[in-house]
Amino acid sequence: MQKKVFKLFYDFEKEEQWLSQMEKEGWAFTKYVPGFYTFESCDKGQYRYRMEFLKHGPKHEETKDYLQFLEETGITCVSSFASWVYLRKAAEEGPFNLFSDIDSRIQHNKRIKNLWIFLTLIEFVGVVNNLFLAGVTDERNWTNVLCGLILLPICVVFARMVIRLIKKLINWKPIV
Repeated sequence: MQKKVFKLFYDFEKEEQWLSQMEKEGWAFTKYVPGFYTFESCDKGQYRYRMEFLKHGPKHEETKDYLQFLEETGITCVSSFASWVYLRKAAEEGPFNLFSDIDSRIQHNKRIKNLWIFLTLIEFVGVVNNLFLAGVTDERNWTNVLCGLILLPICVVFARMVIRLIKKLINWKPIV
């Protein structure tokens, strides 16, 4: 039996938790298409899930080697989107941690932070552009005002994610 769910996340850790919760309810994650998750029924407690934002896309040679290495250790790449991979490991094989040390975890979160900075800047440019265009025309272009006002809360959410990641990275750095 299959189940499809539409859900949006901006925090990968909450997404991992949700995937684990779905698995505890007897739904094994099998595929991701932006916003849409596909699940198949399974025995509860069968898998553990992790997500990773890779340095390169899934077709890059270094990524292929890395995913092959993970396969050899019992970790399966269930799905991928852009540089995100959804990984699964049988629960009976024990704990599932992708990062063996704090430095690799910091590097992973820095990659995610840089992605959110990029997305925040794109949204901010969209807000400023739309509001500027609305203000320079002889007649108010309400479409631009509306677009700018719609993009503004998205920009704020993205900026909050950047701040959250920066705080997390600061707390992880060793005190010298």
